[in-house]
Formats: sequence, C-alpha cells, structure tokens
Amino acid sequence: MPINRTYPIDSLISSIKLFSKASSSQNKRVTFEYVMLRGVNDSKHHAVELAKLLKPINSHVNLIHFNPWPGSPFSPSSDQAIESFKNILNNLDIFTTIRRSKGLDILAACGQLKSSHLSKVKKLKL
Repeated sequence: MPINRTYPIDSLISSIKLFSKASSSQNKRVTFEYVMLRGVNDSKHHAVELAKLLKPINSHVNLIHFNPWPGSPFSPSSDQAIESFKNILNNLDIFTTIRRSKGLDILAACGQLKSSHLSKVKKLKL
C-alpha cells in the first residue's frame, strides 16, 4: 500500500512492540483493523502471514468487510472467506472478530460517505 512508503510495516510493528513494553498496562491488547479485499488479502496465506506478524504482540484483529462504492476497483471478500480467515487466525492464537457493516445498502457505510462526498465535489468543480 502507498502508506507503507512513509510508514513501513516493519517499523510500525517495532514501534508497537516498544509501546506495549513501555505501557503501564502491558495486558491491554492492541487492536488492528484489517479490511478484507476479495483476491487481494483474503487468502489462507495472508491469514498465516498476518498471524506471524502479530504473534509477538498482545493483539486483537477486527476483520472488516470492504464497503464498495460505484467505480471502486476492489470488491469485498465473501462471508465464507472472511469466516475462514477468522478461523485461521483464531486457531493460531490471534484473537479475532468480524465487524459487520451497517448502511451498505444506502452507500452510508464506513468509507462510502467520504467517497460519495468527493464524487459530488468533483462534479461541482467541472
């Protein structure tokens, strides 16, 4: 992802480990939000790699359904793929939940409102 050029994942994980060690409450979990994209990051391989990355961290993973909008180049992972991903992580001792989206049917789910607003702004500028 483009943000990794500014904040490389290895550097981020190292910082999180340092923060966890320095934290006054070392038993608190760090929550990671993982957006599930069909065919991009939802395979068994990705789940195993994510578990390896997070294993040293007391963490919790929220798996998030991608909320598509008109013209989006991505599509959401299937419910079955997300459930399988969750089971793999849980079996590898990574506490995981699936966060359900609301507002998808009216393009008001997370990420869709901003995309809708930007689309309107672009039309106004034309």
